[in-house]
Amino acid sequence: VGNESHRDANILPVDFTKTGPNQVELMGSLIGYKGQIAILSATTEAPDQNTWIAAMKKTLAEDPKYKDMELVATVYGDDQPEKSTTEMEALLSNYPDLVGVIAPTTVGVAAAAQVVQSRGIADKVHVTGLGLPSEMRDFIKDGTVTAFQLWSPYNEGWLAAYFADGVIKGTIKNEVGQSFEVPNLGTITIEDKNVMNTQAELTTFDASNIDDFSF
Repeated sequence: VGNESHRDANILPVDFTKTGPNQVELMGSLIGYKGQIAILSATTEAPDQNTWIAAMKKTLAEDPKYKDMELVATVYGDDQPEKSTTEMEALLSNYPDLVGVIAPTTVGVAAAAQVVQSRGIADKVHVTGLGLPSEMRDFIKDGTVTAFQLWSPYNEGWLAAYFADGVIKGTIKNEVGQSFEVPNLGTITIEDKNVMNTQAELTTFDASNIDDFSF
């Protein structure tokens, strides 16, 4: 940030303004849009995490669709498996009516899922968040986790290659406001400061597609 003049274009994996709302909607769908939930984050200083959490809180507070979902705690596992596990166990002890945990961090969501798996409480406490398919596959396969989200590095790489090729060949103009079609991705628009979002929404991984991804 602040050095945009030194770059020609910036390709983001996803529209990060949608991350918080996407996570809330996924959790809501898992718990029937009702009950106590908590957030297990990384560190208190993580800028991306804090931005997403603020968006989650705003969505929960302002969208009537989620009026029966109560955020009871936000805890921090510092992106360490041991501390994330301890914080997850503390959430379960402190909030016996907890029905869901959102962990928007790959370390946290795997740790939370491990605790739920060990306790055999997947039918009572739903874990979701931002995870890696390679780390979450077993939890999906055994039913510990129904669904989680992230973005697709495959799609981001495909857009980068397609865009670069188009600019070199002159079929794509690298100008703010320009749009172009990318196979498998649809219409991509060059936004302010030459930023492009690979996809508008997060990719959701579940039993139907988990084996299609290896990252």
